[in-house]
Amino acid sequence: MSKSHANTHRRALDLFDQHIQLNEKRRAALPQKWSQFTAVQLCRADVWSGFGEFLSEEHIIAESDRGGGHHLAIGTQLDYLGAALNQAAAKFKATGDDATKLFFTCLDPKASTEAACWLRQLKGKMVRTAMQRAKDNGEELDKSVTPIYGVHVRAAEC
Repeated sequence: MSKSHANTHRRALDLFDQHIQLNEKRRAALPQKWSQFTAVQLCRADVWSGFGEFLSEEHIIAESDRGGGHHLAIGTQLDYLGAALNQAAAKFKATGDDATKLFFTCLDPKASTEAACWLRQLKGKMVRTAMQRAKDNGEELDKSVTPIYGVHVRAAEC
């Protein structure tokens, strides 16, 4: 595993712990640390939906870090969600019961299970939240390059 990949995995679990600790309701209902979670607890859609909402709506990058004072980019949010889910699958899928294995079908992009549909919906909601925030902030949403045609090239040659 590359160093940046390892950092993403570590950061994802740090943020997972943060999402529990910064919310009184979650703190009262769930373990305080990733390492304390059981397979049954990590195979609950509401736990992961809470993490997705935390990443897309609550978490703000520390002022001292690059991009400070802003939300994470949507790609980073989805990377952290995926990294944490993949670590849960690595920890529990092989030794888990049928319900555990069924839950982790959410990681298969071709699956049509309830868990897979739920995860696609969660990711869609995260993307919509990020796009709406960008729109509300007046950010340019279309980052594509303006096409250049022959007329432009001829005009530049003069």
